[in-house]
Formats: sequence, structure tokens, C-alpha cells
Amino acid sequence: MSDIQKTVPHLDFHFSEGCTRVEVASAILSASGHLNLCLLQLPPSMAAIATDASRPRALNALRDLLDGGSAHAAPALRQMLPGAGPVLIVAPEYAFGSPDWGAIDALVRGATRPLVLLAGFGATLGQTVLDWQATAEAGGTERLLSWRQDANPISLAMRVNGGWCWIHDPASTTQCLVYLKNVLQQAVEAVQLPDLQAGEIVMHLHFADLDLFPLICADLIQPAAQYTGSPQARIRQILSDIPNVRPALVVGSLLQCGFNPNWAMAIDTLLNTVLVGRPCVVALCNIAYDKPLPDEEQDKWRSLSGVFAPYGTLTKGQDNLPAARALNAQGIAGAVVRNTQGCACAGAVGWSPYNPINGALVWRGNMCCSITDVGLTAPIGPPPPAAECEIARFLRRHPPGSGCAPRLANGIELIKLQLHGNAPPKPDCMLRATLDGVAADERRNPDALAEAEVTSALKAGLHALATMRSIDGVSWQTGAGLTGQLRIEAQRRHLLIWRSPSESPRSMHRHLASWRLRGGEHPDLIVLGSTPIGDLLEGEIREDRRDDISLAPPPDTALPVGGSLAASANDITEARTLRRVGGLGLSHVASVYADYEPAEDAARVTNLLARIDAIFSEGR
Repeated sequence: MSDIQKTVPHLDFHFSEGCTRVEVASAILSASGHLNLCLLQLPPSMAAIATDASRPRALNALRDLLDGGSAHAAPALRQMLPGAGPVLIVAPEYAFGSPDWGAIDALVRGATRPLVLLAGFGATLGQTVLDWQATAEAGGTERLLSWRQDANPISLAMRVNGGWCWIHDPASTTQCLVYLKNVLQQAVEAVQLPDLQAGEIVMHLHFADLDLFPLICADLIQPAAQYTGSPQARIRQILSDIPNVRPALVVGSLLQCGFNPNWAMAIDTLLNTVLVGRPCVVALCNIAYDKPLPDEEQDKWRSLSGVFAPYGTLTKGQDNLPAARALNAQGIAGAVVRNTQGCACAGAVGWSPYNPINGALVWRGNMCCSITDVGLTAPIGPPPPAAECEIARFLRRHPPGSGCAPRLANGIELIKLQLHGNAPPKPDCMLRATLDGVAADERRNPDALAEAEVTSALKAGLHALATMRSIDGVSWQTGAGLTGQLRIEAQRRHLLIWRSPSESPRSMHRHLASWRLRGGEHPDLIVLGSTPIGDLLEGEIREDRRDDISLAPPPDTALPVGGSLAASANDITEARTLRRVGGLGLSHVASVYADYEPAEDAARVTNLLARIDAIFSEGR
């Protein structure tokens, strides 16, 4: 390839066929070798694209991130990525319009730490881009093109889909480079924007410690093997001349409505063909696409925003975090942004080898902040627990079927309010109680709900819980250390909704009999239970030694022993108050919300409450 060089302060440009290498004298990684990364998963602004209009919502989010705005006493970035080291911020494709450049530039120039900001813009006339480059102000941000207009000219009359790349050093200079999308999205973009032109150059940022390739959406898709002129193929050629000890990062700014298999294949090919043999990751920043899907193989990709490494470098996958959900796929290990609504998600990116010394996470995406129309929500704090997000999402992935009573939908809304509040029962307790009842010894993993029987159990359990909560006089059970998610105020009883994915009615009965014998003061407990092979039997559950030979006899049993084994005051053999627990099949709750008949709703509820009230016989 021919190589023509241009030098500007702190940057050296090398123009070659199909590629421009920009040598950046500074480093972008931290002292520990990690990359501070913030993904701005912005809500889409589809209507503004065709007119290249300003995107005020995106500007507000970036303002709060870099400056603070009225709602934040300081830049939110300080709270999400503390320290003074460099940060890479990525925004989606078409995140901004060309009128936004001045406001963004002022925010970047005001930042007190080194920044690289990659932000999609457009659709913008070629003439507007060239005019922007020609009207740079003395002492201001240097405005640069990633291509030579004499060698790879763009049309002045056609529009471009571009990206801005700010390289900001508060102690030195600020530069902004424009790069263009090379491959147009054929189904929508090439048709709905018929005057959109494609670029011909891939920009390669060669930092002192990292090779970074910013691409735009469909640029990532064409496989290098089948398309020898594709961005993938050009990146592979570029890296063939670079020592494989240097880490490489491909960044994609996307506007993609939902997951399709092409993305899994593209990431796999990039990691295991184009970037193979060196420490590497692919980072994607998509628009917020908040449409949960019942199929876990699709839903696990969320909005596609995330960071990915070759599966062979981390075969056990990375751990789940509240803000970043682990993802394993063909050839891929990494993490996606858990939240599919507008949010800024930040954390450190690591490189192979992954181990306890070098780091065992592809992306420690540990901070997340919601994006609203007016900016980032305040104050910045830890992200909500995974169980909160996953239960709420599960209810959306598996909504009630047609013909269900309206009270079921009302109850689901009450569950969502409870999940997002800060009162007991907390999300992890709700999940554990619904699936594991009194048999739970440890927390249930909220990211392991995809197994068919677990999905079926949780759907039935949550729908029963929602139905019961919708009934007047039934409230959340808030007592610390007490059993059950709900409480019937009039009966002064606790309700445990338990749909086990693995127990049998007999084993469920044994667990409840064991719970009864634990003793100690506890309100009467009614268990609405079911298993994969049938309902819990109706009636009061009493001690029965035939249930489980491991159960000890009741504490007040007279044992003919003396000496040190004899009963004594206040020892562990003294009599304790026995608890009362009764069972009722979960199908009785389903009969309330299924096959809805408006005229029968009140009677169904009354009958269910009466049946619960009649569980215990008079006296103990």
C-alpha cells in the first residue's frame, strides 16, 4: 500500500489504500493495563436522523456525564469511573446531529482528564462536513478528516453517516477527527436515505499501548474471508504488521433494532479470525432497545451493548455483575449491559490472559445510571441488584395469556413497584421464596432462570403471587426472618407462594413438616404450593415421622434417659411453641385468574379466601 504522511501536534497521519493510521503519542490504558470504558446506551432519536437535527436528550446525558449540569454537583463520570486516568466514551450510531458539535466540543474541552469520545452523527451533507473542517478557530479544537479529500473525495451534495472522534488531553491539545461509515445497512438505510454515501477508509488509532478501530454498525458485519475489501479484511491486514503482544480493540457504534444472528457471527469472526493471536476485545454501543424476548438465546444479548473477548481465553465465562450480565455464545465470552433502557454503563475492560492475577473479567461494568429526557438520573449510586432487573424483565418476557383476569396484570404492576422499592420482601428473597420455599439454603441465581422447568415454575409462581397480592386485604409480608411473601391481614396469617421446579408434593410436605418443628413464634403459615408433578395436598401439615426419618422427635417427647442426657431448664430439649402450617394447591389460585369471567371474579376470590381460612382445624 502507498503511505502518505501528515503530522499535526501529537498526531501523525499515515494515509494508505483503504486505511488511515493515526499515531497517537499518548497512552489510553491505565497503569494496570485496563481500559476505562463508558457506553452511552442512548434512547433512539429516529425522527431527527433524516433532517440532521439536534439531539437534546443525548446532549443532556453527555452534559451530566462530563460537566454535571444542574442535577449533579460534579461530572457524573467521576462517580462512575473514579481517578484521573484516560477514559473511552462511546455513543451509538446517529447519536447526534451536526448542529450538536459545538456543544459537545465545549464539554470535551472542559474535561479535566484525558478523554477519547466516539460519537455517531448524521445524516449530514458532505458540504457541511467539509465546511466544518475548513472553519476551525485558532486556539480551538483542531478539526481533522480521516481521509484525503483529494484522493478519496466525498460528494458535497450527498449525505454521510459519520463519527466524531475527540482526543482530548487537558494538559495539551484537543482534536476531533471525522470518520465515515463504509458499509450501508441495506434493508433500511440504503433505501430510506437514498442520497447517503459510503466512506472508503477505516480509521486506525495507534495509541502508545493499544490499537483501536472505530467502526459504525454494518461495517462490522461483512466477514473477512468472503469480502476481501471489507473493514474486517482491512483490519486483519493492518494487524498482520503489528506485534501480536499489543492489545487490539474494535469499537462499534450501532443503531440496531434487536438481535439477529449476524451480530453473533460478526463478533465471533472479529475475535477469532481478524484479531486472533493477540489480546483483543470487541466493544459495541447500541441504542436502547427495550423489547424483552421469551427465548433466552436471543434475550441474553439484551440491547447488544457490551464487551466481548474470544471464548477460548475465558472458557468458564465471566461472573455476573449487577450492571453487566455475563454472556457466552459461539466463540464469545463477555458481558452485556443488563439494562435495556437508556443508560450510561461504565467499568474497566481487561485483556487476556484472564486469571486471578491479571484479572478475570472481560468487562467489569460495575456502574450504571439511567438516562432520561433531561439527563442522567441523580444521585449516582450503585446499580440495583440483578434480581430486581431479572424478575421485572421475566414478567415482561412471559406476560399473562389472553383471557386472564385484569387483577393478574394489576398484581404484576404491584410486584414491579415492590421490586423497585426498598422495602421487604427484597427481590432476591422474593425469587428464592417463590422457587425454593422453605427449602432454600442459599440464594437463587437470578441469571439462571432459562431452564425450561425453572421458567415454567417461576411464571406460575409469580402469576399466583401477583393474583394474591391484587386481593384487598392481602399485603406484603415485611417481618425480618419470617416466612412468606404475603400476609392476610384479617386472618393474621402469612402466605407463601411456592412453585418448585424440582420438588414433589411429598418432598414439599416434608420440608414444611421440618419447618413446623423448628419452633419459635411465627404467625400461622399457609403455603400455596405446586410441583412439576402436582399440587401440594390441602390441609394442615402435622408432624409425621414417616415423612423423613432424619427428623428428630418433638422437643417435648419424654425420653427415658438420665445423667447428662436428662432434660434441664433452658437446654435445647425444652419444649418450644410449635408452629402451624397448612397447604393448598396452587391450582386454586390459577382458577381465580384463568378463564376470566367478570361476573365470577368476586366469588372466586371469596371462595379462595374461605378455603384458606378453613385450613386449620379448631384448637391445636
